[in-house]
Amino acid sequence: MKTDDFKWTLKYMHQYGNAVVVAIKNRIRKDKLIDTGDLLNSINYDIKKTGKTFQVIFKMGDGKFVYGSGLPSEYGVYQDQGTIYIDPHYFFTAPIPGLTKKVFNEKIKLAMKKDCSIYIKKEIKKEFKK
Repeated sequence: MKTDDFKWTLKYMHQYGNAVVVAIKNRIRKDKLIDTGDLLNSINYDIKKTGKTFQVIFKMGDGKFVYGSGLPSEYGVYQDQGTIYIDPHYFFTAPIPGLTKKVFNEKIKLAMKKDCSIYIKKEIKKEFKK
């Protein structure tokens, strides 16, 4: 199967990525943790395709945490983990209701079943045309 054959799988991965990003941004807004908005605006996701696998990768800032850099990625880790003076907020590491690993696994399986079914039907049609 080619990447193009995973239409429903990729569609669900994008829906999931968007939903997680929105939930994290809403958590930041709800907790009133916006100072400049750089961290909030930097939160995003990518779909990484490697060989035969797909991954949803979540990012903040430049995606590289560098201690002392002052970049949004450092500030996000600082806010999430807290310090001895500030309580952690866990907006990146806390589970998001409805978007847990279990839910993701169940829904991605359904999307992949749909893609496989479409692919098999397409291949059977090819064989009968010969």
